[in-house]
Amino acid sequence: MKNIVLCGFMGAGKTTVGKRLSVLAGVPFYDIDDLVEREAGLSVSDIFKSQGEVRFRALEQDAVRQTAVKDGVVIAVGGGTLCDPENVRLLKKNGVIVLLAVTFHEVLERLSGDLSRPLLAAGSEAVERLYHERIPVYESAADIIINAEGTDRETANTIFRRVF
Repeated sequence: MKNIVLCGFMGAGKTTVGKRLSVLAGVPFYDIDDLVEREAGLSVSDIFKSQGEVRFRALEQDAVRQTAVKDGVVIAVGGGTLCDPENVRLLKKNGVIVLLAVTFHEVLERLSGDLSRPLLAAGSEAVERLYHERIPVYESAADIIINAEGTDRETANTIFRRVF
């Protein structure tokens, strides 16, 4: 079985849906951001603040390299992971990339008050620009696009039916 790689903008539900999907499928779940945090001993937000985005992206790519070679797992990637073509190449080698599609309005609703995300500090206009820059990247990398505006349970069940 190929890996199922969940991508999408922040707030799309990659981690929550990924955990549910791994239970449904009976396979391990890996969250790239969690792997980076474990390796660095810092939160993503703290890595951005103290070491910068370039360092974070290097750690992220290391985590992608280690995870992409596994077989039959569910992987949640960060919102910017697929902006690096090498990450896309590594993940597609042994995986099906599933885009969890949500509108920008839904992103704002889900993330209101979440101070743990470094990119949200830039304000909603900057986040909206980023959203519109990244959506085409996700769409071009995705093998499957799923509407993720329902509950995490509904989204996980839809992916399970489509992929397994």
